[in-house]
Amino acid sequence: MTKDKTALLLFEQVNQLINLETFSLLWLDANVHKTKENIDSQVKLREAINFLQVFDNVEACEENIKSIINEKVVFIVSGKLGREVVPRLHDLPQLNSAYVYCLDKIGNKKWADKYPKVKGIFTNLDELIERIKADQKTRAKAEEPVGISIFNRSDKEYTHKNLKSENGSFMWFQLLIEVLICMQHSSTAKKELIDVCKRQYQNNSKELSIIDEFEDDYDSSNAVWWYTRESCLYRLLNKALRVQNIDILFSFRFFIKDMFKSLTEEHKKMKRSLTDHFIRVYRGQIISTDEFDRIQKSIGEFISINSFFSTSRNRKQALGFIRSVVSSDAIKKILFEIKVDIRLSTKPFADVTNLSYFKQEEEIIFMLGSIFRISHIDYSEQDEVWIADLTLCNENDHDLRDLFAYHKEKLGQDLTNVVSLGDILFKMGEFDKAKQYYKRILTESSMIDLTTASCYFGLGNVAIEQDEYLLALTCHLKALDIKQKFLAGNDPNIASSYNQIGAAYRRLGVHNRALEYANMGLKMRLECLESDNVDLAQSYHDIGLLHYQLEENSQALANFMKAHKIYVKALP
Repeated sequence: MTKDKTALLLFEQVNQLINLETFSLLWLDANVHKTKENIDSQVKLREAINFLQVFDNVEACEENIKSIINEKVVFIVSGKLGREVVPRLHDLPQLNSAYVYCLDKIGNKKWADKYPKVKGIFTNLDELIERIKADQKTRAKAEEPVGISIFNRSDKEYTHKNLKSENGSFMWFQLLIEVLICMQHSSTAKKELIDVCKRQYQNNSKELSIIDEFEDDYDSSNAVWWYTRESCLYRLLNKALRVQNIDILFSFRFFIKDMFKSLTEEHKKMKRSLTDHFIRVYRGQIISTDEFDRIQKSIGEFISINSFFSTSRNRKQALGFIRSVVSSDAIKKILFEIKVDIRLSTKPFADVTNLSYFKQEEEIIFMLGSIFRISHIDYSEQDEVWIADLTLCNENDHDLRDLFAYHKEKLGQDLTNVVSLGDILFKMGEFDKAKQYYKRILTESSMIDLTTASCYFGLGNVAIEQDEYLLALTCHLKALDIKQKFLAGNDPNIASSYNQIGAAYRRLGVHNRALEYANMGLKMRLECLESDNVDLAQSYHDIGLLHYQLEENSQALANFMKAHKIYVKALP
């Protein structure tokens, strides 16, 4: 299979039926398909919001809007249909704003004035389009959601295996970003991203022109300039980070790495130039009431911002982005005031004024995954916004430090290839995604080596989790065969294969073979690992399960006790 075909398979989700941005534009009008003016206007509207869907049927439109998650809907509706449908849709959290396009402005104003999300009534289509474009610039500044993870130190339920909890999500996002930064990317990486963009923005001449410019002019040194420019790159990456769309994040891997390098270099310059050890920066943001409640209940806890976090040293400017937005039961206006000690060891942040597309914004960008502590949240009567006081945290002073170190060690030292990304996805419980990436590297590899073995090992583990035990056995036997050709006979990686082959046999009910391989793995691990290594605990645990299934309870208990003793000692 060619690389082009592989990339196509990788991004098969990217088509015109899937919105990769945060905002979508829906237009409901009985004549939306009928007049040339309406049809021509659809092209102009996509210059404001790329993802446009048009409806002439109320039920279909309403059903579509109600099904939307992780997006904000900007809604254009005729006066006649708006009078019917806006009352039913107005309080949906996904409905961001509505615009009425009609012939009778005065008549429709009577009902529309009851609904704050209706931003205007228009009888001229060009005026409507220009208003949506202007409003969208404001929405993009303040209402593009920021992905947030919170680490709750009082939650004792998170463990090294409980990855679906918020604490687990917090940790694994940190490791995922580290893998993307460390990963070596091929010469085709940029082309993969461009292909994704061109498919998403087909027939959008404005965005395609910018994509062509990116294809011709992008260089690692101008990553910040491209990120700060109003374009599809910023919008695609921010949504992918917020919803953790691994496919799209993978396509951005080279760009994320270039941003990291640029911020790191500028961070060093910034530290040398400042005489004060502390700076204060600001970010005005519109957040949902649910998000606000999460933050308000997490005073004193750690918060990870899962995007490149753009802030300003100018408080007035940060407030200006949100001042005109009207708070409601669904949304809150919040100003993040962030205290930064530049002496701390943190993910990089930097003043990007000299690198930015917009030179006048006094902009400080924090690396994605930066961690802050929430000090307090209070309402400012003077500013009419909530003020959240945050402090940037030293990477070594939060409670996940030991857990990060443990899992980084389990991933191994080489975070530079696709196998490590597959391993992260597997540990996050994203089994289909992990399988996809293991298969990708097998497809693209022209030789059989230890990387091949790692992929088969990963595929075997995925198959066990998905109850495909014969497939798991096949994959693990392949992995073992390759490892034995490249590794010493007592290498712990061979022991891991013995253990997983035993696990596959156990699930198939072939207990004698399962016990044989599990004991081979244990024997090898005892010879080459320290006595408190958690892999030994895994061997004892798996052997304990076998004896339990064979109703050999005393032997099962003895092995479980050995496993427990090691886990208590070794796990963070």
